[in-house]
Parts: sequence; C-alpha cells; structure tokens
Amino acid sequence: MSDEQTSKNRFFNLMRYTWTLITVWTLILAGFMSKEYVEINRYADEMALSTARAHLNKDFSFRLWGWMHGGVYVPVLPGVQPNPYLANYPERDITTPSGRKLTLMNPEYMLRNLNETFSELYGVAAHLTSLKPLRPENGPDPWEAKTLHEFESGLKEKVEVVRGKDGKQKVLRLMQPLYVKQECLKCHGHQGYKLGDIRGGLDVSLPMGPFLKRAHAQLWDHFYFVTVLWLMGCIGLLVGSERLRKNTQALALSNIGMQREIEERKRVEVALQKESSFTAAVLDTAGALIMVLNVRGEIIRFNQTSESVTGYQFQEVAGRPFWDIILPPEEREPVARLFAGIQSGSLPQKMTKPLVTRGHRHRFIDWANTTFRDDDGNIEYIISIGIDITEERLLQSQLLHAEKLSAIGKLSASIAHEINNPLFGIRNVIERLREKGSLSEDNREFADLALLECDRIRDLIKDLQNFNRPTTGVSTPVNLHKAINHILLLSNKEMKSKHVRVNTVYDKDLGEIMAIADQLKQVFLNLMNNALEAMPSGGQITITTQKAGQEAVITFSDTGAGIPEEVIGHIFEPFFTTKPAVKGTGLGLSISYGIIKHHGGHIEAASTPGQGATFTITLPIEGKNA
Repeated sequence: MSDEQTSKNRFFNLMRYTWTLITVWTLILAGFMSKEYVEINRYADEMALSTARAHLNKDFSFRLWGWMHGGVYVPVLPGVQPNPYLANYPERDITTPSGRKLTLMNPEYMLRNLNETFSELYGVAAHLTSLKPLRPENGPDPWEAKTLHEFESGLKEKVEVVRGKDGKQKVLRLMQPLYVKQECLKCHGHQGYKLGDIRGGLDVSLPMGPFLKRAHAQLWDHFYFVTVLWLMGCIGLLVGSERLRKNTQALALSNIGMQREIEERKRVEVALQKESSFTAAVLDTAGALIMVLNVRGEIIRFNQTSESVTGYQFQEVAGRPFWDIILPPEEREPVARLFAGIQSGSLPQKMTKPLVTRGHRHRFIDWANTTFRDDDGNIEYIISIGIDITEERLLQSQLLHAEKLSAIGKLSASIAHEINNPLFGIRNVIERLREKGSLSEDNREFADLALLECDRIRDLIKDLQNFNRPTTGVSTPVNLHKAINHILLLSNKEMKSKHVRVNTVYDKDLGEIMAIADQLKQVFLNLMNNALEAMPSGGQITITTQKAGQEAVITFSDTGAGIPEEVIGHIFEPFFTTKPAVKGTGLGLSISYGIIKHHGGHIEAASTPGQGATFTITLPIEGKNA
C-alpha cells in the first residue's frame, strides 16, 4: 500500500472518529436538555401547587376568621340577599339606628360571595361542595364527587392536573376536606351530621397556563444557550480534527524512518527476550533458592524454588526488604544494619540463616552471596543462592540424640550390673535373716517390706535396661497398658517431687497391638515429660485407652498451663521449642510425630490456654501393613 493511500485511510478514520465525537457531543447536550425539560416542568408544577395551597389556606383562614366572629353583618344589596338557610336564626336580619338593613353572612356564605366576586379578577376559582349540599349550586362535579368519596376512605388531600371545561387548558385542582364542628350543626345538624364527620370539601382550581408559559419561556432560553454551545463544540471538533490531520500527516512522513529503526530494535528485543526467557527458565528450574536483591535488600527476582520453599509469590515480595518477609524477628535488625553499610563494608560470601515460611515454619538455609558492581565499583546487585539444609540438620540432630541415648544406655547397663550384684547379696541376707533369725512379728513385716523394695529396685533397673536397648525396628505384639505402666514407673520419682497425680482409664477390651515396643515407649515417655514440665506446681495427668473399630486410641491429658494458640500449630516441627536451650532441642515431639506416622497412625494436640493440653494418638491394631 502506497503512502498516499495510507494517508487517505488515516484521514478517513480520523473523520469517522470526529463524527463519532460530534454524535456523542450531541447526545450529551440532548440529554442535558431533556433533564432541563423535566426539571422546569416539575418546577412549574411545584409553583402552581404552592400557589393553589396559598389560595386554599387563604380561604380556610377567611372562613375560620368568620367563624371566630360568628359571621358578619353586611348591607342588603341586589347581589347580597338574606341567607334563606338562616331563616330560623332570630338575628339573621337587623336594622341599624340610621335605618340601614343588615343581614348575617355565615362563614360559608362569606367564602362563596368572596370567590364569586374575585375569581374572575385573579383567575383562581374556589368551590365549597358536599355530597349532601343545602344549595344545589354546591353540588359536586364528577371530579369533586370522586374526591369526596376518597376523603371518606381516609384521604387528606387531593391534587391533580386535569383539562379545563374547554377541554384544552390544563387546570391544577386542589381539594381538602371540611370536617363538622360545633358551629356547623347550627345549619347542618338537621342533615344528620355529627361532630368530626366529613361534611364536604373546599376545591381550588388554578389555571396552569401562566406557569406553563413561564416554563416554556425559560426552556427556550436554555435551548438557545445549548444550541450555541453545541455549535461551538462542533466547530471546535472540526477545526481540531483538521489540525490533527495535518499534524498526523507530517508526523507520518517522519515516522517512516523511525518505524524501520523500531523494527530493528524489535528484532534485538526478541533476541534479548529469548535470552532472558532462557535465563529465567534456568533460574526457575534450579533446585536452589535464588534471589536477586538491590543494595537496599529489596527483592527484584525470586525463582520458583524460592516461592515453593517460602510459600510467597514473587508479586507479593517484589520491592520489599527480604528480611521483613522471610527472616525471624531476632535476625532482622543485624541483617538490616549489614545492608545499610554494604557499600563501605563487605557482604559475607557464605552464611547460614533460619528462614520463616508463610505458614510460620522454620527452615535452615545455607546462603552463597555474589555481588555485581557498576563501572564505578559500587555494588549494584546481590545474587543470593540458598540450599535448604533443614533435613540435613534434623538428621544430624537425630543422630546426636541417638548417640546420646546409646551412651546413656551403655552407662545405665554398667550401673545396673554394679547395682544388681550388691542388691542380690542384700536380698539373700534379708531372706536368710527372715528364715533363720528369731524375728518378732513386727520385724518379720519389716523384712518382707525390705524384700519388696529390693524387688522394686530390680524391676526399675530391668525396665531402664529394656528402654535403653537399641530398637529392633521389628513390630511385635505390644501390650499398651504394660508399656504405659513401665513409663509411669520410670517417672514415679519426678511425679512425687512435683505433686502430680496420674489417673489411668484403660479399656479392658483393648488387647495387644502390632508395633515397635521401644519406639512407642519413647513417645509415651516424651509426652509424660512434657506434661510434667507443664505442671511445676502440681496437677493431674489422665491417661486413657480405647478401642475404636480396628484402631487403638491413647490420650494423655494434663491440667498444666496449656499451649498458646499461636504456638500449637508448630509444636511438631523440627527444632521448634519454647523451652530454654538447656532444657530442650525442639526434637522430642518431632521424633514422636515421625514414630507414630511410621506406625501408620497419627498424633494430634488440642489445648485451652490455662486449662491444660491433650495429646491423642491413634494406631492401627493390626499394624501399618494391615
């Protein structure tokens, strides 16, 4: 396509947009005029209604004034004759001392005479009417009759714009009810009215012509203004369109060379994009955590492994200091200070730091840091590559723990051997004295008691040796009640020193289960130790067993301080502990969790802070393979 043809097409598109804008401009002003038409007519209706109410209130006020004065006496004239409906009133007609004849006008007569006299002058007609009129002239027209019936149904006021008697001119009709009062019974009591009845109504008819004329004049003023505004807008759009066409044509000629340059740049950008995509794919598929940081420690790149380990998406962490997101609170300030002086200081190439995931889990990451500098030698970016060594640390800690247990087992075996020999001798001596010595009955009881204590020492040493033997890893039938009792025997001294009572509730129907006995004892001992540490001032531990179908359920409940809500979700994590470093490694519950999972069961914790904690263990009776 030639440049001339392209220019024509652009001009055609530009004119299409211009006419579209003119159409939109026209629609906007048309909508404005429609709104003005509605508003002006509404205002005219409101003004007419206000005027009608003013006349109606004037008539009511005039009628009330007449009632307050008991009517007025006026000279008898051709247009003012005595009211025949007051013929029974003794003072209807009076004569003044000068001989003038006066007749009494009651409020209704006064109001009717006022409207008949001045309705033509002001163009507003008021009409007193009733469904039971005394005067035929007061009879209602169809509109008034319908309204009077509506008043009897509870309506308080009727307003409506209708056609006048000529069928052309619009008239606003406003009508309000008249209620029977005490003074009304003087003339209308014989009609059967009672106080409070609706006797009739007062109707005001107001021609709408003057109000509509004024509204139309105002509407034409607005129309002239909007028309001028529309013309100015259209002219401005056409002039602007022409100027834009000329500028666009000149710009199009200068853009030809620029388009070629842009095309060349696009080819370079595509090549760079491919290279960037390749690099991004390498970073995202790497098994290590890779973060790119600026000198303020803000994250500008975050690979998929980082997202997987931390639980955060790149969009959530982009532009934020990494220590505020993935480091525990105690590590944030030192790292922030390190980055504050990064240009003058040095960034360690290797460091191991704990990492906190989105789910508040702790991981240990071995970081390797590389800095990139600009032409002036200043650090511009830092690339940190991290390897998750949490599992490695866990295995090391478990190995150290196992070695410690092995050492304790060897030591306990040696001590047991050294104790068993003298214990055996002591027991033989006591038996010899009991059998051969001439002991009294009281001393014989003491000797029996000594023999029982020797047996108890022997059983304690035997249980300690069994517990500290290396695990066989082989599932055998295990009596859970005996295993728990062995642990209670080992913990008996600490329970007494801390004034802790143990209540056992065993299910008699629960027989043996297939499990690794020494591993289950390790879990039970860990739960007992945790419960005892939670009750330094005494309390109660309740151990229950229950058979639930093909599963055994064991619960350890204590009345200690409980576990805080923010902590309970992390107690089975490796290295997580709320104890001082000298009292715990954070591995006890983690190892217990692994043992129960290895048996095909599960362990859960529930707690109410201040009221204790409950650990529930569920194990398959027939073993994991079953």
